[in-house]
Amino acid sequence: MQKRLVTFFHHQQEEKLLMVLIFLGLLVRLVNFTAASAIDIDGIGYASAAKDFVHGAFGNAFGSIRLPAYPAAIALFHLFIPDVELAGRVTSLVFGILLILLCFRFIRARWGLKTGLWAATLVALHPYMAQYSVRVLSESLATFLFTASIFCFYEGWTTEKTGDLLWSGVLLACAYLTRAEYIIYFIPLSCVLIVQKGRTKSIPAFLICPLLLTLSFLAYLRLHTGFWVIDKKILDWGGAGGGMDIYSYLTRVVSIRAVMKNIPAVSYHFCEAVYLPLLALAILGFKKTDSRFRNLALLLIVVHLVGRSFVFHTTKRYSIEFVPLTLVFAVNGIGVVREFLHRYPRERLIQAGLFLATSMVLLWGGILPSNHGREMEKRAGIIMRAYGPRSVIASRLPIIAFYAEGTWVSLDDMAKGNPPCSELRGRLDSKKAAYMAVDDRVEKTFPLVPGCIAGREPVIDLARGKEYVRVYRLAP
Repeated sequence: MQKRLVTFFHHQQEEKLLMVLIFLGLLVRLVNFTAASAIDIDGIGYASAAKDFVHGAFGNAFGSIRLPAYPAAIALFHLFIPDVELAGRVTSLVFGILLILLCFRFIRARWGLKTGLWAATLVALHPYMAQYSVRVLSESLATFLFTASIFCFYEGWTTEKTGDLLWSGVLLACAYLTRAEYIIYFIPLSCVLIVQKGRTKSIPAFLICPLLLTLSFLAYLRLHTGFWVIDKKILDWGGAGGGMDIYSYLTRVVSIRAVMKNIPAVSYHFCEAVYLPLLALAILGFKKTDSRFRNLALLLIVVHLVGRSFVFHTTKRYSIEFVPLTLVFAVNGIGVVREFLHRYPRERLIQAGLFLATSMVLLWGGILPSNHGREMEKRAGIIMRAYGPRSVIASRLPIIAFYAEGTWVSLDDMAKGNPPCSELRGRLDSKKAAYMAVDDRVEKTFPLVPGCIAGREPVIDLARGKEYVRVYRLAP
């Protein structure tokens, strides 16, 4: 009886600590949630596809350039939240919080309560985990699915539980339907099962569901585009259209020689995503981590660095999904630092100071920077609803049209080559543009554009310092 009471109270204490960490993570994210400016450019595509899902226009949703999982998740929240942008932010927030819970549960089960609490703390405070948990971008969902998949794979691989491998495959397939690059991880993970003696029989369990999901979607892309691609966005690299042969979209996939040059850049952005203080702790704790997890994580990181190097564009955003895995090393690095500080008489005071300093750095880094230009475009779009709902709006970015619930025409495309005013007006008329938005960047890039609307009074005129957004009516 006494043993049961001790276990009960220990469990209650553990749950309270976990709730404190979840509340901490939620608090950090809500600060960004309330201060967020306009929707991200990529987020507009996700939000539009989510609207199509809700309205039953599945052909339009699947016909979007984006993969369907994240828009579908937004659509589920949009059923209860009328504003699609808010639904997208809530979607990212929910999966950002679930990631804290996931990391705690897995790491606590494998390496103990203290390690699990430290890992959950680092996930809650990590700057980019906090930022992407409130943005209408797929990173939060993709990171959750990828991390859950790898944790399930590790559990099934080390304990020989086929069910965990089955779930790992399903989650990784869902991650692919969120971000196309995750499809490559089926190869190294399958190789891990092949190399380990006696585990080849587990490969069908790992691959059966992913094959059904991914091949179905790949077949859809083949029917819809005429090409074997993992994501329709790839077709933009080769300029989809007439004259494309079956491999021409690969023209923007770099050569092997260029890959070797790209690896340092991808590695830099990977380190940037992990964040410098936590990267230092991860390096310190690398050797202290369980060898099988260490080898698995290292294999996946190498595949990521090489795989991303084949594509011409890279930022830290494409390495965010590896943050939870590297934080396992960082937690062990904290143990290394504490062991080192044992030699000093004021050990606890130094530890408290280092923890406070690191926490402040992480919290400060997690605050989303203000973007006054995007904020003005959002305000202009909201005001535009009263002036011309569902109008065609020519602007540099699609933000105004998104908030005005109108149709966007790229002003950059219309003004390409700095055409004379008559030609510019003809291009705009061909697109049935009723309004044109001009900002300070348009004036710098296309100096002839402001002259074409000289003498007209803007219907919307917003300014902050040197930045401004002005919307002009084009109709006579």
